[in-house]
Amino acid sequence: MVFIGNAFSFSNGLVSTWTHSNSRIRQHSSHRRHVITSSTSDEETRCGFVSLLGPSNTGKSTLLNTLMGTKVAIVSPKVQTTRCRVIGIHVEGTTQVVFQDTPGIFDAQSRLDRAMVKAAWTSSWDADAVVLVLDAYEYLMAGNKLNARNQQVIDTLRSRQEKGILAKVLLAVNKIDKLDGTHQEETCSSLTSLLRDLYAKAFLISATRRDGISDLSSEILSKMPVGPFLYPEEDLTDMPLRLMAAEITREQIFLQLRQEVPYSTSVETIKWKDLRDGTTRIEQNVYVERDSQKGILMGVGGRQIKSIGVKAREEIEELVGHKVHLFLFVKHRPNWKQEASSYSPWGLEFDA
Repeated sequence: MVFIGNAFSFSNGLVSTWTHSNSRIRQHSSHRRHVITSSTSDEETRCGFVSLLGPSNTGKSTLLNTLMGTKVAIVSPKVQTTRCRVIGIHVEGTTQVVFQDTPGIFDAQSRLDRAMVKAAWTSSWDADAVVLVLDAYEYLMAGNKLNARNQQVIDTLRSRQEKGILAKVLLAVNKIDKLDGTHQEETCSSLTSLLRDLYAKAFLISATRRDGISDLSSEILSKMPVGPFLYPEEDLTDMPLRLMAAEITREQIFLQLRQEVPYSTSVETIKWKDLRDGTTRIEQNVYVERDSQKGILMGVGGRQIKSIGVKAREEIEELVGHKVHLFLFVKHRPNWKQEASSYSPWGLEFDA
């Protein structure tokens, strides 16, 4: 580790956590759809978009990673970890599924909150299938009732269906592994009965344990319309590498820090240089809203930022398939949430 002002460099070690096949990560400059034609097969292909929609912290990102069979979305136990639409591209035989993991839907108050919620709803309107992900354990803890944030999502979906804008969704009742046998049957029966008008089929799942995933995946595949692949078969996501690296660092901030600091933090990859020795130098700015948060992020003797940097660098190395030198610069940027330039890398609307 080398300390340089408010920056730390991390450049040793390796661990596998991001993807099973580095060669399948390809860099794209935008979220444009690509029509891919194949001359190697005359078989009819299918391709479509699937939106994973639901309140915050119901396990949508974990479900995406499980359906993909590899990690493409960052995950933490904290609500509102996902800030932008995350694309996961999955090929099963002659069918390509383009999953869209979305920010959790909640009562948006700030500009960033509103942009995140709008991105979630927008991704669902033109999807070929919508998977509504709800938390069975949360429903149980509320006395087998929908809480306010769940009700808000349900009411909006019902309104869209009544207007003929949205077809019936696939309901994924997640986290059933947290319920014992008695509560599982009672809670899931209550929830699925309450929402019977909303969904075409319901699936009881555990995204962490893969319970029910096979049936859900098969149903999703059956919903895909006939059409050409929109992305090359080897692609896993369309997220640019610079943004993926920044998200990996932000995930570690969410995993390792508490209270308001993760929500006041943004990460930007400012430099990506491939070196002659086959390694890559990556520089990232970590922005905080309040100057006092710099000390929390740095930690005593720089131990906190060191821990964040080491873990982030290990995942980035697995992502790119070679050694990385990661430099983190902690900076006070009080108005980053009010700057349009902060929103464009995530594909969020500044004036949502």
